[in-house]
Amino acid sequence: MLTNKLKFYGLGIGLRNEIQKDILSYLESTPKQTLIQWLEIIPENYVNNGGLPRERFQEVLASGVPLIPHGVNLSIGTAPQNKKRLEFDFYLLAALKELFQEIKAPWFSDHLSNSRIGSDYLQELIPVPFTKEATEVIANNIKYLEDYFQLPFLFENPSYYTTYGLRELREQTFINLVLEKARCGLLLDLNNVLVNSVNHRYLPKPFLDDLDLKRVVQIHLGGFKKASAKSPVSRIKLLDSHSEPVSDLVLDLFSYVIKKTRVKAVLLERDSNFDAEGGFLSLIYELKQIRKIMDSKYDDSSENLAVSASEPQLTGKAETKELNSDDLKAEPAAALNLEESSLTDSLLNPSIKVPQENPTKNNSLANDLDLLDDELSNLG
Repeated sequence: MLTNKLKFYGLGIGLRNEIQKDILSYLESTPKQTLIQWLEIIPENYVNNGGLPRERFQEVLASGVPLIPHGVNLSIGTAPQNKKRLEFDFYLLAALKELFQEIKAPWFSDHLSNSRIGSDYLQELIPVPFTKEATEVIANNIKYLEDYFQLPFLFENPSYYTTYGLRELREQTFINLVLEKARCGLLLDLNNVLVNSVNHRYLPKPFLDDLDLKRVVQIHLGGFKKASAKSPVSRIKLLDSHSEPVSDLVLDLFSYVIKKTRVKAVLLERDSNFDAEGGFLSLIYELKQIRKIMDSKYDDSSENLAVSASEPQLTGKAETKELNSDDLKAEPAAALNLEESSLTDSLLNPSIKVPQENPTKNNSLANDLDLLDDELSNLG
């Protein structure tokens, strides 16, 4: 449904209960600021009681700050147990539709995962199997949801710590195939890319190069925690915690991606640990870091970061690469170079800055898989 014209929304932050008063106070005291141009809400928190009272939403919208929903319970990976009917919580769908209409949502999103089997909620975002059959199930679910809500849908690439069942496709091939079949958009979570790349031993930038980045409408920037040394799964090095500042590594990936495509919205994603040193002011500092990268990568003469009706529009179906048998092969680690290998060093020493570009770098490490293993083992 990306034939709909989508406005450019700029930089936003998640409207979480613990910081909602700080966010609203900040917006009221600095009405001309450009750091918080929109707010993300978890819509399930507002369909009954809890969270910011919905009557306040109209005050926020009247101030010129859009609200964009990002869900956690749609479970687009759930396959129907009976092929004659879909496996959705239709009470939830009806409540969400009313909310989306109330806030005039420009689009909605959820995770590429299972969170429900039939009417039973799992209370987790369970990874989906990377198979061709799963792409059909997910694409059909997405088409139904877009038709039901009459809004464009984005799915978020997952963070996952294990896979199960038959793995026919590489993750990026799987994502591209869902995008092609569903003709929807991608919410690209770059912290998820980094966490998966370290835990599952592949390189993040080649992974991003393989994605259909023209489909990226929104970007999430969050933080990770290092896994405990006592973790029962020794290969798990990083946790997608949403509790820490965005790392230099994720900011480097962000800079890399927005050189390649123009997105409509960027979110600083923090879900906990709001009382850490600096409190809400530390989030403002992070927003300034992100905004600085956005300012440096977008040409203001052609695209202004302020929200306005004159922003360029995303229209039509994005081009997709033709899939071939090579896409079914395992994730290649052979693209290792000095720039990429420095990423894991930076995890051990935050003072090390990831180099942005250096055309003189030697690419002779391209096939050194042993070095990649050594780099990743240093994390543990």
